[in-house]
Amino acid sequence: MKTTLSTIIGAAAIIAAATQAASAAIVFDFEAPDFTVGNLHGQMGYDATLGATISTANPYSGSQHMRLSKEAGSSTVIANNSYASVPGTYYTTSVRFHRDNISADFSMIARQDDSTISWGVATVNQYLYIYEGNGTTPPDILTTVPAGVYHELRVVYNPGDMTRDFYFNDVLIHHQITGLHPGTSTNLVRARMAENAAGIVDIDDITFGTVPTPGSAALFSLAALAAGRRRR
Repeated sequence: MKTTLSTIIGAAAIIAAATQAASAAIVFDFEAPDFTVGNLHGQMGYDATLGATISTANPYSGSQHMRLSKEAGSSTVIANNSYASVPGTYYTTSVRFHRDNISADFSMIARQDDSTISWGVATVNQYLYIYEGNGTTPPDILTTVPAGVYHELRVVYNPGDMTRDFYFNDVLIHHQITGLHPGTSTNLVRARMAENAAGIVDIDDITFGTVPTPGSAALFSLAALAAGRRRR
């Protein structure tokens, strides 16, 4: 079967559309010129307290990163930002984080439009916990989190059944069934070191985005078949 120019163009359009859907993301890598070294508050939409800064001391990638730093008993350190969402999309939120000691506890929380917690994770000493429903559900211990190295946490939302998959360093560690959704317009994601925490948490490469739906994967397959045909 002959591969026509229109077939190739059509396949290219399908691949481009699928690629765009798969790669749509908001990435905070904390690099210049979007971010400058110093106080994080006010940079790229961040609402942050003292102790939240842009630093060059320990990036995961590039030359800059977010740093949360505090002494035990000092004021809570918070860094908030929001991202837009579209109904019916598969969402993924990922973050790289590094703690200088096991007392440098911090949490990340995602809230829906009505302030209900979509998901939350927290480090407590050497453990990683998950919680939901504004903290009313007892947390589950997911895994241990050694200090002194960068880790990746990735949370994937599945709109079909409104569940979440939690990955720690690319390993699936929890499947959460909550019945909650990530909201339909703006969602708040908060990084926080509580009053009793002491030490430094370095955060880098925060990504809010989409992952391919099963339909998008099918588009890739169809496009590949169309583009790959040759005269037999």
